[in-house]
Amino acid sequence: MASDSNASANLRCGIAPFLSVRNGARAIDFYKSAFGAAEIFRLNAPDGTVVARLSVDGAEFWLSDESP
Repeated sequence: MASDSNASANLRCGIAPFLSVRNGARAIDFYKSAFGAAEIFRLNAPDGTVVARLSVDGAEFWLSDESP
């Protein structure tokens, strides 16, 4: 049972905002340039749309192209 409580102590929980924008690739470049954002994950679709997970000083958020 002691190992279960140790495992629970190592769990991390959080909420990450999800931004839906026009021209996601340009938005990603903007966040990188303006705020020093780091790309954690990025998926480029064949049609040019993008989904990415970014981090600014440890604060993570998601960004994707809008879906009409």
